[in-house]
Amino acid sequence: MMDLVILYLLAVIQPFIFSAIISILYSVKKLPGYLSVFSLIMSTISSAYILYSIIEKSLNGVLSISQFSNISFSLSFFVDSYTGVMMVLVSFLSLVIAIYSLYYMDGDEGYGRYFAYFTFFVGSMLLVVSADNLLLLFLGWEGTGLASYALIGHWRHDEKERMIGEEGRVVANTPMFSYPSVSGLRALLFTRVPDILMLIGIFAVYAYTGTFEISNIFITKAQFLLELARTGMLLPIMFLLSIGALAKSAQFPFHEWLVTAMTGPTPVSALIHAATMVKAGVYYMVRITPIFVYGAKELLAENPAIGQVVIAQVQTFYYGLMIIGAITAFSLASMALVAREAKLILAYSTGSQLGFMFAGIGASIFSSMPSLVLAFVVAHLIAHAVFKAGLFLGAGIYIHSNESRFIDEWADVHKMRITTSFNWLLVLSLAGLPPFIGFWTKDSLISSYLSSGMLIPASLLLITVLFTAFYSTRYLLYSHRYPAKEEEPHEPPVYVLSTYGILAILSIGLGILWPLFGEKLFEFLSYSFLEPIKGMTGEELTVIVSSISLVLIGILLSSLSYQFKFIDSKKVISSMPELNDFLRDRWLINILFYNIGVAFLKLGELTYRFVERGLDLGINYGLPKLTSNLSKYFRKPISGDLYSYVLYFVTGIIIVILVLLFI
Repeated sequence: MMDLVILYLLAVIQPFIFSAIISILYSVKKLPGYLSVFSLIMSTISSAYILYSIIEKSLNGVLSISQFSNISFSLSFFVDSYTGVMMVLVSFLSLVIAIYSLYYMDGDEGYGRYFAYFTFFVGSMLLVVSADNLLLLFLGWEGTGLASYALIGHWRHDEKERMIGEEGRVVANTPMFSYPSVSGLRALLFTRVPDILMLIGIFAVYAYTGTFEISNIFITKAQFLLELARTGMLLPIMFLLSIGALAKSAQFPFHEWLVTAMTGPTPVSALIHAATMVKAGVYYMVRITPIFVYGAKELLAENPAIGQVVIAQVQTFYYGLMIIGAITAFSLASMALVAREAKLILAYSTGSQLGFMFAGIGASIFSSMPSLVLAFVVAHLIAHAVFKAGLFLGAGIYIHSNESRFIDEWADVHKMRITTSFNWLLVLSLAGLPPFIGFWTKDSLISSYLSSGMLIPASLLLITVLFTAFYSTRYLLYSHRYPAKEEEPHEPPVYVLSTYGILAILSIGLGILWPLFGEKLFEFLSYSFLEPIKGMTGEELTVIVSSISLVLIGILLSSLSYQFKFIDSKKVISSMPELNDFLRDRWLINILFYNIGVAFLKLGELTYRFVERGLDLGINYGLPKLTSNLSKYFRKPISGDLYSYVLYFVTGIIIVILVLLFI
């Protein structure tokens, strides 16, 4: 037990200590970067050993390091398959990206500050994926938000080349571009407000259960749902607990913060907005979903009358979650079809793939094996984290080499043979082509959508598969068809190539080996979801054929447009200017949020003009003036004359006597 305590402290708590050390030594040349990498090496080794212990000893429980029973707070951590896998994923990818950052951030004026927040973020994310106590989880949750705000707005001078969007593009009086300082604030507002509702939900759970520990809530889940149903609070509590996750994982319509967050350094995009932080919402929803899914089923068996009501409400909520995921996946994929900016294409893709995961979480309630569907979601989370982190790192090299963030201003990227070879492995995994890892995990989710019987979200998600295959291959083929430069870009140093090279090899290597370990991974993960899977049936051939067909059609259309030049994509786009502008301007959602913000500013101005300014003048000027004038009248009788004071005294006594006599 003590070994596990030390390992969790090394994996989770140690990055916070190193972040503080880096903050003190931030100005010592390259030391902050090396300290950060060293810290993440320790976290990765510790996380790997935790996972090894879980596998070797079949651990599935909670490790409580200390208890503060008077405030219902505990340093308690999950020791199960789900947390073990997530800790290794977060720490390993963070380490790879930190090594890449040594090159990418070299010479940056905020080098030390960058690595201080980077390391702090990793500790916060590891806290999220390991904490059993909801308050402890929320501390990590807010830590990731703070670090994200700082890293998105890392470049404080708002240089033109750091912005996202096309400078000067304004639609309906709304700027469709964003600078780092604004983007950081947007991320803060879009995620902090829903987090307040999430915190209210956490305290509401405590009010019903008397505990903040997820493991304890699992034990009393049926009674918990029964009490919520009796008080009419089931749907409101589910909403409060989920809204923070929807915002954190950039689900429609909260996706706008993720789009403009691309103003941060590219490794920040790889770490926070592809591999880890945006996955926090998915992790959290997968973690709490068994409470509602299995709690409803348990209640149905114990009390059919109330159980039917509860399960109907839970299904309604999760169907809504599935719809949100499907709309997010479809809408963001459609935006990626016409996007010009490299990081913007990948950002849209990230939100879209997160939509696939949320739709999978929603579909779990309609499955006879919810644990299996949740395992599908986690598998796709792992696969996406690997290949999307690699794609962002590759995008950073393309942008650096071409000195432009726009793909239509690049030289043919195929001249960078090594980098582009690795990126093709990553792109084809994103596209979902077999035998890449993205194919297997995506197909598992598609089977769960179709088996749920929910045709509307399932149809949107199938169309998204086609879109994904098209825009992902377009990303690399566009500069081949329309090269803007003739010069040959230079490859980065070997240690930089190795970062996204490792992730590219993993995306194909894991895909090739998937038939050997895929089912075992699902079974291993299911032990964290209350209903372990003992056996699995294979996917239906029709699902596999349909999925591959859609992927091949998307790749074929992209190849005909950009590789073989049979279709003039620019001509096609120019023939549909309204649709092109609609997609290019992000479905006009930014206009809605911008004008809501403007309306609040105008409301603030009116409040100040007609309410606050009057109160300000009254309290700070009028009241002192009034008391000053009154004091003059009170001071007049106080002349200092003794005879006057005797007269006042006698007069007062006479008045008191008369009052007493008459009363």
